[in-house]
Amino acid sequence: MKILYTPNLIVPSLDAGQRAQILEAADAGATLVEARDATRQQAEIVDTDVLLGRVPNEVFVQNRRLRYYHSIGAGVDAILSPELVESDVILASEKGEVGIHLAEHAFALLLALTRGVHVAVRDPDYRLREPIRKE
Repeated sequence: MKILYTPNLIVPSLDAGQRAQILEAADAGATLVEARDATRQQAEIVDTDVLLGRVPNEVFVQNRRLRYYHSIGAGVDAILSPELVESDVILASEKGEVGIHLAEHAFALLLALTRGVHVAVRDPDYRLREPIRKE
């Protein structure tokens, strides 16, 4: 089995430990190829079984053996081409991994805005604060 990993601005290159973990989880004799640029991706995807990352459609259509495409990121709208939709390739993404974290972060930002944290950070004038208790 050949695994193609395509690092980009969001996900960095793999270190030796991560490479070992991926290969240990894969079949015996699996190979892991890292391809950052589109030219190398086009050359490698032809005989790839598993794709981890994202590739442009021009690269995707070059595949001959691809069975599983794990898109890194929450959405797959940008890669849903007619060729991918009509293929037998299984498509997965990271959507389920960020739901709670994203909701908590959004709520924290909302609280920061309603409590005026942005004003306090830009102009820390302590005379503007309200007293904790009135005497």
